[in-house]
Amino acid sequence: MVTSSEQSENVTSSESAVTEEPKSEEMEVGTDASELMASAVTKSLEVFHNNKIWKFEYRDLNWSEKYQCIDNSQDWVNGEFSFSLSKYYLNALEMMIVESPIRPLTSTTIGNLDTSVVAQLITVVPPPADESPAAIKKA
Repeated sequence: MVTSSEQSENVTSSESAVTEEPKSEEMEVGTDASELMASAVTKSLEVFHNNKIWKFEYRDLNWSEKYQCIDNSQDWVNGEFSFSLSKYYLNALEMMIVESPIRPLTSTTIGNLDTSVVAQLITVVPPPADESPAAIKKA
């Protein structure tokens, strides 16, 4: 729960819970390559602020878009790469949000939003660092 200006605010998302995959010996071999593609289905996010509900529609990033956001969030400074987490979230939110009460939705307008609103929006953004393959296999 996020609080701002003595108002309680929280986030709800219409995503369904992730179910556990069956053990590998029970798994069927996939044959439909379309099942491997990122979903284009939009999801809803309700942001609570000033005793109102603000509805946002978003879609998940595909692999290429996520890494484009990561690339756009790096700068070459003094002979080293510098990664900006705020640039990453701005880039990702711009790509992910497809319907918004904010027109136009740009990095500038996102940057001007109340901190509690952005805190709720970034809950749908994937972390910039992936889990290690070993951690994914254990899950």
